Amino acid sequence: MAYKFEDEIDFKDVLTNPTRWFGLYYLLLIVGIVLGGIYYLKNLNYIYMNKVNNSVYMPDSVAIDESASFMIQTASKDIFSSNEDKNAKIVNVVNTIKDSHSDKNWYSSICKLDRVVTMFANNNKWKSNREVFLTMITSNIGKNGFNSNFTELSSDDVNDMYNTLVMLFNTNQNV
Repeated sequence: MAYKFEDEIDFKDVLTNPTRWFGLYYLLLIVGIVLGGIYYLKNLNYIYMNKVNNSVYMPDSVAIDESASFMIQTASKDIFSSNEDKNAKIVNVVNTIKDSHSDKNWYSSICKLDRVVTMFANNNKWKSNREVFLTMITSNIGKNGFNSNFTELSSDDVNDMYNTLVMLFNTNQNV
Protein backbone atom coordinates (compact mmCIF):
# COMPACT_ATOMS: atom_id res chain seq x y z
CA MET A 1 0.00 0.00 0.00
CA ALA A 2 1.44 3.26 -1.04
CA TYR A 3 1.05 6.25 1.21
CA LYS A 4 0.28 9.46 -0.46
CA PHE A 5 0.18 12.99 0.80
CA GLU A 6 -3.32 14.43 0.82
CA ASP A 7 -3.98 18.12 1.20
CA GLU A 8 -7.66 17.59 1.90
CA ILE A 9 -9.36 15.22 4.31
CA ASP A 10 -11.75 12.78 2.76
CA PHE A 11 -14.21 12.16 5.58
CA LYS A 12 -15.97 9.38 3.71
CA ASP A 13 -12.68 7.51 3.53
CA VAL A 14 -12.07 8.11 7.23
CA LEU A 15 -15.46 6.60 8.13
CA THR A 16 -15.25 3.68 5.71
CA ASN A 17 -11.64 2.67 6.38
CA PRO A 18 -11.35 1.06 9.88
CA THR A 19 -7.59 1.55 10.03
CA ARG A 20 -8.15 5.27 10.20
CA TRP A 21 -10.48 4.98 13.22
CA PHE A 22 -7.58 4.53 15.62
CA GLY A 23 -7.33 8.29 16.22
CA LEU A 24 -10.96 8.34 17.34
CA TYR A 25 -10.03 6.28 20.40
CA TYR A 26 -7.93 9.15 21.70
CA LEU A 27 -10.76 11.58 21.08
CA LEU A 28 -13.22 9.29 22.90
CA LEU A 29 -10.76 8.82 25.77
CA ILE A 30 -10.30 12.57 26.24
CA VAL A 31 -14.06 13.22 26.06
CA GLY A 32 -14.67 10.41 28.56
CA ILE A 33 -12.10 11.80 31.00
CA VAL A 34 -13.56 15.30 30.77
CA LEU A 35 -17.15 14.08 31.23
CA GLY A 36 -16.11 11.81 34.10
CA GLY A 37 -14.30 14.70 35.79
CA ILE A 38 -17.29 16.99 35.43
CA TYR A 39 -19.56 14.29 36.90
CA TYR A 40 -17.11 13.72 39.75
CA LEU A 41 -16.87 17.41 40.63
CA LYS A 42 -20.63 17.99 40.44
CA ASN A 43 -21.36 14.99 42.67
CA LEU A 44 -18.41 15.28 45.04
CA ASN A 45 -20.64 15.86 48.06
CA TYR A 46 -22.66 12.71 47.33
CA ILE A 47 -19.67 10.54 46.46
CA TYR A 48 -18.04 11.12 49.85
CA MET A 49 -21.26 11.11 51.86
CA ASN A 50 -20.45 9.53 55.20
CA LYS A 51 -23.49 7.36 55.82
CA VAL A 52 -23.48 4.42 58.18
CA ASN A 53 -25.92 1.59 57.84
CA ASN A 54 -28.63 1.74 60.52
CA SER A 55 -27.90 -1.81 61.58
CA VAL A 56 -24.36 -0.86 62.58
CA TYR A 57 -24.07 0.61 66.07
CA MET A 58 -20.98 2.71 66.72
CA PRO A 59 -21.03 3.91 70.36
CA ASP A 60 -17.65 5.64 70.25
CA SER A 61 -18.42 7.84 67.26
CA VAL A 62 -19.14 11.50 67.91
CA ALA A 63 -20.53 13.89 65.37
CA ILE A 64 -18.00 16.43 64.19
CA ASP A 65 -20.26 19.35 65.07
CA GLU A 66 -20.63 18.18 68.68
CA SER A 67 -16.93 17.55 69.19
CA ALA A 68 -15.93 20.82 67.53
CA SER A 69 -18.34 22.82 69.68
CA PHE A 70 -17.06 21.05 72.80
CA MET A 71 -13.45 21.84 71.88
CA ILE A 72 -14.30 25.49 71.16
CA GLN A 73 -16.12 25.86 74.47
CA THR A 74 -13.27 24.26 76.40
CA ALA A 75 -10.62 26.33 74.66
CA SER A 76 -12.56 29.56 75.10
CA LYS A 77 -12.96 28.84 78.83
CA ASP A 78 -9.21 28.26 79.16
CA ILE A 79 -8.37 31.39 77.17
CA PHE A 80 -10.88 33.47 79.10
CA SER A 81 -9.56 32.29 82.46
CA SER A 82 -5.93 32.84 81.45
CA ASN A 83 -6.80 36.33 80.21
CA GLU A 84 -8.52 37.09 83.50
CA ASP A 85 -5.45 35.90 85.40
CA LYS A 86 -3.16 37.94 83.17
CA ASN A 87 -5.30 41.07 83.55
CA ALA A 88 -5.39 40.66 87.34
CA LYS A 89 -1.61 40.32 87.47
CA ILE A 90 -1.15 43.34 85.18
CA VAL A 91 -3.33 45.36 87.55
CA ASN A 92 -1.23 44.07 90.46
CA VAL A 93 2.02 45.19 88.78
CA VAL A 94 0.52 48.59 87.88
CA ASN A 95 -0.63 49.15 91.46
CA THR A 96 2.75 48.06 92.86
CA ILE A 97 4.58 50.51 90.60
CA LYS A 98 2.18 53.33 91.49
CA ASP A 99 2.41 52.64 95.21
CA SER A 100 6.06 51.75 95.67
CA HIS A 101 8.00 53.23 92.77
CA SER A 102 6.27 56.50 91.87
CA ASP A 103 9.09 58.46 93.53
CA LYS A 104 11.74 57.05 91.15
CA ASN A 105 13.25 59.23 88.40
CA TRP A 106 12.23 56.78 85.66
CA TYR A 107 8.54 56.95 86.68
CA SER A 108 8.26 60.41 85.08
CA SER A 109 9.12 58.91 81.67
CA ILE A 110 5.93 56.80 81.75
CA CYS A 111 2.77 58.52 80.57
CA LYS A 112 0.49 55.45 80.38
CA LEU A 113 1.53 52.89 82.95
CA ASP A 114 -1.10 50.30 82.08
CA ARG A 115 0.03 50.31 78.42
CA VAL A 116 3.67 49.90 79.48
CA VAL A 117 2.91 46.97 81.78
CA THR A 118 0.69 45.31 79.15
CA MET A 119 3.44 45.66 76.54
CA PHE A 120 5.97 43.97 78.80
CA ALA A 121 3.44 41.32 79.89
CA ASN A 122 2.82 40.29 76.28
CA ASN A 123 6.51 39.79 75.48
CA ASN A 124 8.86 37.83 77.74
CA LYS A 125 12.06 38.21 75.69
CA TRP A 126 12.97 41.49 77.37
CA LYS A 127 13.40 39.82 80.78
CA SER A 128 16.63 38.11 79.80
CA ASN A 129 18.05 40.78 77.51
CA ARG A 130 18.41 44.44 78.42
CA GLU A 131 18.95 45.42 74.76
CA VAL A 132 15.56 43.99 73.80
CA PHE A 133 14.09 45.96 76.69
CA LEU A 134 15.61 49.21 75.39
CA THR A 135 14.58 48.44 71.80
CA MET A 136 10.98 47.83 72.85
CA ILE A 137 10.88 51.20 74.57
CA THR A 138 12.75 53.35 72.07
CA SER A 139 11.18 51.92 68.91
CA ASN A 140 7.72 53.27 69.71
CA ILE A 141 8.14 56.11 72.18
CA GLY A 142 4.87 57.95 72.47
CA LYS A 143 2.74 54.98 71.38
CA ASN A 144 3.88 52.40 73.90
CA GLY A 145 3.19 54.40 77.06
CA PHE A 146 6.57 56.10 77.39
CA ASN A 147 7.16 59.77 76.67
CA SER A 148 10.25 61.51 75.35
CA ASN A 149 11.62 61.97 78.90
CA PHE A 150 12.91 58.40 78.67
CA THR A 151 15.74 59.48 76.38
CA GLU A 152 16.94 61.90 79.07
CA LEU A 153 17.22 59.24 81.78
CA SER A 154 20.64 58.32 83.06
CA SER A 155 22.04 54.85 82.63
CA ASP A 156 21.54 54.18 86.35
CA ASP A 157 17.86 55.16 86.12
CA VAL A 158 17.33 52.87 83.13
CA ASN A 159 19.07 50.02 84.96
CA ASP A 160 16.90 50.68 88.03
CA MET A 161 13.74 50.60 85.87
CA TYR A 162 14.84 47.39 84.13
CA ASN A 163 15.71 45.63 87.39
CA THR A 164 12.50 46.76 89.06
CA LEU A 165 10.33 45.54 86.18
CA VAL A 166 12.17 42.23 85.98
CA MET A 167 11.70 41.75 89.71
CA LEU A 168 7.98 42.62 89.54
CA PHE A 169 7.31 40.37 86.57
CA ASN A 170 9.29 37.48 88.06
CA THR A 171 7.31 37.66 91.30
CA ASN A 172 4.13 37.60 89.19
CA GLN A 173 5.40 34.66 87.12
CA ASN A 174 2.39 34.14 84.85
CA VAL A 175 2.22 37.74 83.64
